[in-house]
Amino acid sequence: MAKRTFIGFVFAALFLMISATAMAYSIRDDATGGDCTQIGVWDAGTKTCTLTRDIYEGISIDSDGITLDGNGQTIHGNNAGIGVSLSGREDVLIKNLNVKQFPYGIYLYYSNNNRLLNNTIAHNYWSYGIMLYGSSNNIVSHNVASSTYFGGGILLVFSTDNVLSFNNTSNTFYGYGLRITGSGNLISDNIASKNGTGIYINGSGNILNGNTLAWNTVSGMTLTLSGNKIFNNNFIANSKQTWIYGDGYNNTFTVEASVGGNYWSDYDAPEEGCNDLNNDGFCDSPYYFTVGVDYLPWTTQDGWVTPKRLIENVVAEIGTSLSSGVITNEGIATSLISTLENALVVLDQGNIQAAENMLQAFINKVEAQSGKQITGETATALIEAAKQIINKMQ
Repeated sequence: MAKRTFIGFVFAALFLMISATAMAYSIRDDATGGDCTQIGVWDAGTKTCTLTRDIYEGISIDSDGITLDGNGQTIHGNNAGIGVSLSGREDVLIKNLNVKQFPYGIYLYYSNNNRLLNNTIAHNYWSYGIMLYGSSNNIVSHNVASSTYFGGGILLVFSTDNVLSFNNTSNTFYGYGLRITGSGNLISDNIASKNGTGIYINGSGNILNGNTLAWNTVSGMTLTLSGNKIFNNNFIANSKQTWIYGDGYNNTFTVEASVGGNYWSDYDAPEEGCNDLNNDGFCDSPYYFTVGVDYLPWTTQDGWVTPKRLIENVVAEIGTSLSSGVITNEGIATSLISTLENALVVLDQGNIQAAENMLQAFINKVEAQSGKQITGETATALIEAAKQIINKMQ
């Protein structure tokens, strides 16, 4: 407890010191959005500050319910301070923002029920791309945190019940892609590549699925304590695939056969001990590692990614795109989701041709709105995803 208290004190002191010295712009709920009109456009009705230019100092969010829309602009630092800071805030949305060269790209301090969507944090030396300290029930999705060198991509400290999904953490070199201290966090569909450590977990009750951990030079995953569920992850070309302290057998690396375990790049061929004589997609023998076992290791990367799951991912992507503003019309988003849900219905009925027809109708709808109610880049990504699903069903 003394160690935890000391670490907490250090992080708290660092937060107060850095935020006090480096925050130049304050966004708050008043007639001008605080300093918003100096750097962008303020919409008082929605409490949204939309950046219209790059800036060279950090931003502090000082009211609840604020939306900071980066609008593709960049906050440039000089390897000091925090890019965007929240302290004691709720219901804040930060989206479409680029942050470069800060020790802390985006920092949530005792802040709950916030969302970080479609942000890119890069080139932060000895730093953390996104950090949550003592923060709960936040959604961190579709962000990129790269080139943080000796720090980490995304860090949760004493933080519980958060959702981390579809994030890409890479090139932390001697650091880690994801580091989790806390419990009850849902971590899914993330990519961690070219990191010192793919993911470090110190806490229990986390659920990890659908993550890709690739080219990590030290280890793919570090776990401390027990009670974690780790399944449907890709562990690729890690010098050390797992790193577990304590009683690792209390950690679950396999769930029911329809979901299975993980893919391990050092255990996917007969010469490595992985045979699949019944062609069910799993190695016939478990994958054993130090203080742990995966009873249903997949023989191929993303082996669990079925057309149904891919369609569900696109549905989730549309919801995120609507929230972040790259799909601007709720009716269009609802129509697209309805088409995909119809495809799921006929797919469950085994009617592959009807499902393909629904997906083609989805593609046609997206093409009709590309550059209008849907940004061109988003439309291209949605169309490509639908085509990949059609190819997987054939």
